[in-house]
Amino acid sequence: MPVFDGLLTVCFGTADPAQMKEAFFPAHQLARERTGAETGVLAVSSGFLRRRLAGKGLSLPSPEEALESLLANGARNVLVQPLLFASGEEWEALQAICRQASCHFPGFTCMPPLLPGRAEECARVLDSLFPRRKEEGWVLLGHGSRESWGEYALLQNKLWEQGREDLRVLLLHGKETPKEAAASVAAMGYKKVSLAFLMFCAGHHAREAVGEKEGIKSLLEAEGLSVSVQFQGMGHFPAFVSLFLPGGSDFL
Repeated sequence: MPVFDGLLTVCFGTADPAQMKEAFFPAHQLARERTGAETGVLAVSSGFLRRRLAGKGLSLPSPEEALESLLANGARNVLVQPLLFASGEEWEALQAICRQASCHFPGFTCMPPLLPGRAEECARVLDSLFPRRKEEGWVLLGHGSRESWGEYALLQNKLWEQGREDLRVLLLHGKETPKEAAASVAAMGYKKVSLAFLMFCAGHHAREAVGEKEGIKSLLEAEGLSVSVQFQGMGHFPAFVSLFLPGGSDFL
């Protein structure tokens, strides 16, 4: 692996300072340990969430501010590590920022989101984190977007290839409507399912999915399913967090 003296870890963020500290801070620290970077900065890409966090006493920079800080601190070979699951607007915006900043550093590398290149590895880790249970299925709810639903579909196919027909990936913003997605889960034939979140932290999207009348939990229950909820996001599982972080093979 190249020697990086600067690390920028980028997340979309959450409005909850406790969840930032529990999920994103350890991931950033793990990235620093993995890369050996002398200087590291964790940035939040959402301006709205940065303002919410600052109002609660936690100030974090934007990606642009973080790169300026790395430059001011003398970093010359920088790694940008996004904690993004898939392609979409956030990834496109980060790429634009990196294109503008890269000319200021002799060495500059931006890692891609998780799913385009590591769907098979991701499926293996999910298989271990969510064990098969008798007469009960799993539903993993991701955010998704019109640009990225195909990347999540690839993950679903990799899970099926591993014999995990009991583990179904649903998206808040995917090819199916939430109601269609709930019906597809009911068609799996289970009477009980556990709902978990294929998101770095289980923030407001998780609360909406569980608490709202048109949330996925209510839609699943309307299909006759008994639903239990696991509120931990994927950032709480070190084995999953490690999937985002580079290894030597990424630079061959």
